[in-house]
Amino acid sequence: MISAQVPENDFQRVEAVKEYEKLGDDEKAALQDIADLASEICDTPIALVTFITQEEQLVKVSRGYDAGNTSRDVAFCAHTILQSEVFQVNDALEDERFHDNPLVTEEPNIRFYAGTPLESENGHNLGALCVIDREPKELTDSQKNALQILSEQIMKRLELSKAKRELEEQNSALQQVSDLRTRLLNVLAHDIRGPLASIRAVMDLISDGSLTQEEIEEFQSSVEVVMDQTEVLLENVLDWGKLEVTSAKKDAECVDLAEEVSDVVDLSSIQAGLKKVIVTERVSVEGERTIHRDIFRLTLRNLLANAIKFSEATGVEVEVTEVNDRINLSVTDHGQGMNQQKADLILSGQIQSGTRGTMGEKGSGLGLSFVMEMLAKIGGEMKIDINEDGGTTFQVFFPTS
Repeated sequence: MISAQVPENDFQRVEAVKEYEKLGDDEKAALQDIADLASEICDTPIALVTFITQEEQLVKVSRGYDAGNTSRDVAFCAHTILQSEVFQVNDALEDERFHDNPLVTEEPNIRFYAGTPLESENGHNLGALCVIDREPKELTDSQKNALQILSEQIMKRLELSKAKRELEEQNSALQQVSDLRTRLLNVLAHDIRGPLASIRAVMDLISDGSLTQEEIEEFQSSVEVVMDQTEVLLENVLDWGKLEVTSAKKDAECVDLAEEVSDVVDLSSIQAGLKKVIVTERVSVEGERTIHRDIFRLTLRNLLANAIKFSEATGVEVEVTEVNDRINLSVTDHGQGMNQQKADLILSGQIQSGTRGTMGEKGSGLGLSFVMEMLAKIGGEMKIDINEDGGTTFQVFFPTS
């Protein structure tokens, strides 16, 4: 047995096969009709439509033989893709290339084979339309011409199917961009509303004369921090949007978790100060860890904002530990809490209708849904514990690299 040579452009050819070989039911039905017609015209019991990959012959449709995929080195069609016209073997037992081929000596006992390459619009021979008989045979010129025409019809169908898939992918991409635009607006509205509302509250208190000069100076420093952090937040969200549009993936990065926690707590300082909520930080992880920084900050920002929102003059604890190569972030409040049903809905990623905080703060219910979506992308996990005092502890586990 002599195996077929490998074309010089085989890598590009195999890549092209990947673009064409995924067929829907409609495409398979159309190819089956053509294979049946080829069998009738050439008066052979067997007809196949195949693709040749790097290692296999993929049989897409067949007539007269329940053919499965075969190794490329024994496939007759591997010889056909080296041709530009019909490749014909009149008697395989008399041909030194095939006389001891297992497809000849065993089922399906090929004696006659004729195949014509399936050539893509870029000039790659993807596979073949072939007819097979268990008796020696030779096609007439008209049968060869018909086989060639039928192979061209197959390629027209495959090109149409490929164009249809590409159009659907483009439409899907456009829809994703549209959805992304809506989500970006929602995220910006959600994550920036809190800091801006806190600043507005301070301004109102100053206008009303409700604050002492000492309190004004204290809040002034906090406002400057919040404005800086909000600007960074805006840049991060816009960067995330760009990554989503380009389908790029932002890698995890080395960060100092204590610094990240401190920054996010500073961002929430006005909201906490107005409600006289004391936020306590405990980070037992020393040094840097490789983690998805933006998602860590997004998660902490939302959990801390909610903890303060649903608390009165009490404490909120933020703790970061490392357990089994995972970073465990927990945020505990002692506020009004929630029932198990609501906790289950949050963990399922469903957007909850906004619940007002202890000072009537509005919410969209979007934040935690967005957090759950981002955690799912990196293999993170969230748990919610309803505490005996009525408060809630959110625990989030982040993978480290």
